[in-house]
Amino acid sequence: MFQNHEGGREVNFQHSEDYKDQIKLYWEARGYDLVEDSVDDNDTADLVFRKTHEHGDEDVYVEAKYSKVSRTNDGFLTEVGRYFFRYLSDGPFEFHVFARDLSNISAWRKIFDPGIQRDSAVREFYERIREDANFQPEEKQNFEEARFEKFLDFVSSTKIHKASYEVLKMDTDRLQNTDKYQINRFISEREPLNEASQLNANFGRLDPLPTNLYVGFLDSSVFDSSVQNTIPRTAPFWFENNRVYSLRPPDEFPRPVERTTEMDTVSAEPFNSWAQEPENKLGAKTLLMKEICRTTVTREFSSTFNKNASEEYYESDDYCQCVKYRGDYYLLFKHPSLAVETQHVEDQLITKVFDEEDTFVRHRSAKLKVHDFAEKFYLSILVRNHFTESGGKRTLIRGSSRDRLTDKFNQNDYTNSQAFSEYRHWRKILGMDKTASADADEQEIGLKRIGRLSVGKRPPEDRQEVEERDTSQQQKQLGDFQ
Repeated sequence: MFQNHEGGREVNFQHSEDYKDQIKLYWEARGYDLVEDSVDDNDTADLVFRKTHEHGDEDVYVEAKYSKVSRTNDGFLTEVGRYFFRYLSDGPFEFHVFARDLSNISAWRKIFDPGIQRDSAVREFYERIREDANFQPEEKQNFEEARFEKFLDFVSSTKIHKASYEVLKMDTDRLQNTDKYQINRFISEREPLNEASQLNANFGRLDPLPTNLYVGFLDSSVFDSSVQNTIPRTAPFWFENNRVYSLRPPDEFPRPVERTTEMDTVSAEPFNSWAQEPENKLGAKTLLMKEICRTTVTREFSSTFNKNASEEYYESDDYCQCVKYRGDYYLLFKHPSLAVETQHVEDQLITKVFDEEDTFVRHRSAKLKVHDFAEKFYLSILVRNHFTESGGKRTLIRGSSRDRLTDKFNQNDYTNSQAFSEYRHWRKILGMDKTASADADEQEIGLKRIGRLSVGKRPPEDRQEVEERDTSQQQKQLGDFQ
């Protein structure tokens, strides 16, 4: 019998994740906070760390390579080239590559080790990227236009770490057993800077609102509450006081509603003036919520799949789905098949299959809620986890089983950067900030980002501001002491 514990796609994937997790622990032992992870944010590095209390908002980018890495591999060359573009656009930053093994270590050192670095070796590496990297045409042009001296600066500030899982674990254990990099954030005073800062809100203002509200009397001889269960959850209808209220015109009434409504009594009135009456607030928010969900689930989105099978998968009519769970409305995307490992929608990871004791699908969903304040209506977006047995809302996992999974995928494990990235993604899905077209439906609801929220405080942005703040704080304390 022969068993290869180090080979095979599934084994290698799990080992790669374990290696990446050990890198997280290593950086956290050095006093850094994880702010982004490629598992949750597809357009980032493998890992992004930050030591806010010392370096402000300066980020450290980390790539984790469990396989043996060759400096001539076209995939690696492409990654390095794209980090170089980021270096040119964003300015200098720390970039680290952790690799379990490297091909031809002496050649790597001639490029990245400042002590024995050779310009000729860096020049050869630069030419390899130019010739072999899998760039898009625009990227290739950008690389051609970049000066070699800038690339030399970038390479000189890049750190390559050859470290096995075992060595990383020993270094991590050693660091955790000392207080060299530890800081108690609960007792350490760190003053903010007294300057205004822009806030990124997780809500938007509903503007414009629908022009019309359609109101008709119900035929009490045929209407009963079961009608509400025979129409789509996203159909914008509200039943109250023997009347039906709708944001859609009479010719769009579903058959069950049409059959129970005295259609000759249906008339239009201004939605906004009706919605401002206190007794109508609940109905207005319900109608707005349903209409927002209806327009979203009927929209088309671009998707990419990480397939474990050779089949092609096609989007169904209920691709983006609306779920009402414990009184709240959620939007989530249907997962195409359990044979598909992950799904990205508009370039963001949105669903993933977990093959554990019980197979399930995790959905990154959006919890939506309409609020009214100062005669305006707002939509808030909270990114939440939902779980299904096979990828669709009809197999939604509920009750105590969902609670156990929710505890396992704790929202508190997500950093502010990750949460905002996912909020930004749902803002795109919902069409926030989209310019209304000239021929837009008069019933269309606009969703505008709140762009002028600010406070008179902000955190430091870089190491210089941290040092200036701490020096000023120390001088103030000395003055108080004297």
